[in-house]
Amino acid sequence: MKQTWYGRPTHWTRAGHYIGCLIVSALGMAILLGAFNPLFEPLPFTAAVVGYLPWLGWALFVIGFVLLLHFGINVWFTRYEVTPDYIRLRRNYLLGRRDVIRMNRVKDVQASVPLHYRLLSLLMPSAKRNGRLGSVRIISLDHTDSELTMAGIHDPMGVKELLLVHQQTAVDRYGTGLIDVGPRG
Repeated sequence: MKQTWYGRPTHWTRAGHYIGCLIVSALGMAILLGAFNPLFEPLPFTAAVVGYLPWLGWALFVIGFVLLLHFGINVWFTRYEVTPDYIRLRRNYLLGRRDVIRMNRVKDVQASVPLHYRLLSLLMPSAKRNGRLGSVRIISLDHTDSELTMAGIHDPMGVKELLLVHQQTAVDRYGTGLIDVGPRG
């Protein structure tokens, strides 16, 4: 089927993670460079602690850097695709996880623009040409993939409208796949 919308989340959705990783890496680098050595000199256990400080510094630096790469690559490889028949989410660069929801199985679509996304939209120059940042939550009738959230996408209200149009067209074409047994009696 022909793709009608394609997008991916912005890296601003993980800004808190990135800042935390940078702080951990900077702390590790400060320990490596000996910034905390004067704090330990007056203490009686100085010789024992100072011997382990380089290992602690390297560990913090490497952990922070690896987590920073993990979060960045994970966002980079997340893709959303909307076609008239399917909604696809591709993520996870290691395992290649893919979630698919058939359009005629969509029960509800909710779009939201939280405060932190509104503030980021004011700061980002790309938001002026691509629309506001926000999230679209899709609730499905399927039990395996009952909910899918497209977080940090541009123009969530436009995507919601597109999803609702495709959902109605798919229901008219294929039905919902539910069996109607009529009134109970």
